[in-house]
Amino acid sequence: MKRKSFARLFVATTLSFLTLVVGAAVWMSPRTAGLIAEIGNSANGVIITNVRLFDGHEARLKPVAGVRVDGEYISDIYEAVLPADDRALVIEGQGRVLMPSLIDFHVHFGMADGQPVWGGGPSRIPDLARQNESFLYAGVTSVVLGSVNPLAPFLPSSLYEPNRYETGRQVVAEEGHPILMLRELVPWPVNDYFASRLTLPFAPGAVDEAAVRALAAEDINHVKLIFDDAIPWGAPRLTEEDVARVSGIVHAAGKPLYVHPGDRYEALVAATAGADVLMHTPFVDPFLPEDLVLLAGAGTHFVTTSQIWLWLARGLPDAPGFSDLERTLMPVPVRDAFMGPREAALASYQSPHFSTSYLQRIPLFDQMVERNIKAMYQAGVPLVAGTDTGVPGLTYGASLVFELERLQGFGMAPVDVLRAATSVPGRLLDRDPARQGGRLGTVSVGAPAELILLPGNPLEDVRTLQQLDLVFSGGRVFERVIPLARGR
Repeated sequence: MKRKSFARLFVATTLSFLTLVVGAAVWMSPRTAGLIAEIGNSANGVIITNVRLFDGHEARLKPVAGVRVDGEYISDIYEAVLPADDRALVIEGQGRVLMPSLIDFHVHFGMADGQPVWGGGPSRIPDLARQNESFLYAGVTSVVLGSVNPLAPFLPSSLYEPNRYETGRQVVAEEGHPILMLRELVPWPVNDYFASRLTLPFAPGAVDEAAVRALAAEDINHVKLIFDDAIPWGAPRLTEEDVARVSGIVHAAGKPLYVHPGDRYEALVAATAGADVLMHTPFVDPFLPEDLVLLAGAGTHFVTTSQIWLWLARGLPDAPGFSDLERTLMPVPVRDAFMGPREAALASYQSPHFSTSYLQRIPLFDQMVERNIKAMYQAGVPLVAGTDTGVPGLTYGASLVFELERLQGFGMAPVDVLRAATSVPGRLLDRDPARQGGRLGTVSVGAPAELILLPGNPLEDVRTLQQLDLVFSGGRVFERVIPLARGR
């Protein structure tokens, strides 16, 4: 009898264990959010016929008979005559525009889905599959990470993902940004975990060179350093010597250094130290004319991130309305938070670091970003489009298209706006010497076949990017499953 009871217990325990294992496997298996669907691949080649090309460079559309994709690369562009090929998947372009897909040069995965501070903070575990697919839905097939995903070990992977350019722990000052922000916006003890996953902190003037060398030796695409004492105001930051020292170590390891600045001084220090990319447009004070001459000569690229402070106004009657693409991809609780009451919540907002007076500065920060972007554009400082998605008010994928719309509204020519999201960042990211590099973000033979097919002409108005028909990435062809929302 005891043997039978033990056997039953053993069987029950084993079944329970197997159920947990199977359940965990199902949970951790790659997921789809149902925003897009794969409708073909280039295993036998793909020919996209009768299209007008924006090649990532020229300010015109070039009609061609077709573009051929084999594997993950563009293998041929047929000027006038298509070859006979009964194996390739043929996609009728019907005169639509074929152009490079978009690149978002500043993204954070695993963070909240854009919930504003008055919305009560994150209300659920981030949906990584939705975050990934939202990029593809919006025609964004490559993203540059501004941080690691702190929740990656606990979230199932995604079936469809954009190409990711990875970073490691951010080199920061002890008690500086983003540590203080994490302590406030993320509940304890998760905030401590996030800080340990996201940052490599040093006392100002005491950078551990061995630790930086070890970081640069990791399997990452770039090293990011935070040099900003304005989030929150007066936060500790590293020294000028620290920035120069880290720059030398990272470049000696063959990696680029991306620096997060807050004001013009920090941007100038980073550019002089050899930073390859500044991950934000300074938001505290304006560039002087001599600054712009220096920056244009240095060739340091600036990521626009024009929306990082706009979230405080979004949803108000006199602020920019949400685009159709934003409304389609923005999670419903986030949209409801922006449409709901905020004044009482902001008035009662208690913060040891981000006071009411700090919140009152935010509209001025937004105006300063616009002023500096306009000045850099006129001075010829190289700009790349990026969003900092993962912070309040930004929507995965949709916010990059809105970023391009905003840049066009600042006076940038549509072709320059498009270049800032295609060929210009492509040159920074495509470092493959075997293919001579610099072809990502272009439509050219040998370039990665990262493409979008759309009915409108973005060289006339970049807002047409909201509506696209097909996305090509990594040898696969995707279409939208969820229709684009209409109306504001």
